[in-house]
Amino acid sequence: MTDIPINYEHSKARQLIAWTIYPLCVLVPTGIAIWAMGNGDRGLAFSMIPIGYLSAGIMEWIQPYCLKWRKSHGDIITDLFHIVLSGNFIGSYIKQGLALGSLYLVSTAGIEYRVVDWPGHWPLGLQLLLALVVAEFGTYWRHRLFHEYHIGWRFHAVHHSSPRLYWLNAPRFHFIDSALSGAVSGLMLALFGVSAEVAGLVVIVNAMHGNWQHCNVYYRLGWLNWLISSAELHRWHHSNRVELANSNYGNILIIFDVLFGTRRLPQEQQQLDEIGLGGYDDVFPKNWFTQALVPFFWKRMLGEKDPELIPAEMPEASSG
Repeated sequence: MTDIPINYEHSKARQLIAWTIYPLCVLVPTGIAIWAMGNGDRGLAFSMIPIGYLSAGIMEWIQPYCLKWRKSHGDIITDLFHIVLSGNFIGSYIKQGLALGSLYLVSTAGIEYRVVDWPGHWPLGLQLLLALVVAEFGTYWRHRLFHEYHIGWRFHAVHHSSPRLYWLNAPRFHFIDSALSGAVSGLMLALFGVSAEVAGLVVIVNAMHGNWQHCNVYYRLGWLNWLISSAELHRWHHSNRVELANSNYGNILIIFDVLFGTRRLPQEQQQLDEIGLGGYDDVFPKNWFTQALVPFFWKRMLGEKDPELIPAEMPEASSG
């Protein structure tokens, strides 16, 4: 098996799947979640999340992007620990504490923390679109700063340590990285007075899309790649080439990468063996417990292969 994408260009059936699978597995469940939330059925709305997970996992066997990525790289146990601990246990408590603590400090200082009157009279779907933009602004800058400053990169490197992209490693984050990302998003929504229902929909879309952003599935979005941070864009973000890793920071939307000049979609074929951390892949911790410690013992654990600060400069790259 090789580290090159499978060529589906000559199969009309495969192309049909490529163009329809994201709408069917992400956009349609999002529509169902909006309808359910609007009718007070939060259980049905949140049940869309496992659909996003499972559909991505199933499609990796039906229409994989890279055959070699379908094989375990000794990473599944680590990623399962990240799903349970980093995102849904330790990280969630830190995230909630940061968000609630920040709002408490603001409120006790007598500051009116809501910066606008949220258009709660809009249809729920339109409110969701606006909320995604609001949340994305915060997560874009949190993500970008964690690439451009060494103290942030110590935590965020855990996410980039995966040797492949597949349906289980979207939540591979250090729990502090995960908590800060969620807290920033939550604070942005709170500052704009977003309702609990709309905030819940943002969580649902984020969970579903995150798996499809990282999954090993061949799918196409065409012009939507100027709006959505798809796998086509995000695979370049996981490159071990600095000029490509420092791009495509979008979480769900790519609009702020477009606005701030960090969107990259090179025309060259991506070398899929260039995924990961490059020169220090071999010394970076491989299990959850040591990955939880590495930001605090960076020099000791990486030794002479301590990487230089990822620079902020962005060289020109062809985009499509």
